[in-house]
Amino acid sequence: MRATGRSSIYCCAACRQREYRKRVAARPAVPVRLLMADLFAISDREVRKRGAIAVLQDLGYAVYLERDPRQPHESRRRRPPLKIVRDTRPSKETRADDPD
Repeated sequence: MRATGRSSIYCCAACRQREYRKRVAARPAVPVRLLMADLFAISDREVRKRGAIAVLQDLGYAVYLERDPRQPHESRRRRPPLKIVRDTRPSKETRADDPD
């Protein structure tokens, strides 16, 4: 009886599995691709920043990339002062003396 449908690409299941493993090993994993995308975004941002700085300096502006240490960061909230809380419960020694 003659088989219908597509003809097989691989001669056996082992050959198909071997080719699948080769394809999986050849492609980078998802975290590697995400890391590569992040690194590209960082480098692209740096190139744009350097270009903008060059244009501003050509126009005669003084460009400072670092924050002035005398000026506090505006988004930081002041934390409340910590307080020491005393334990008001009776100590174990006092409870052991209690006849109750």
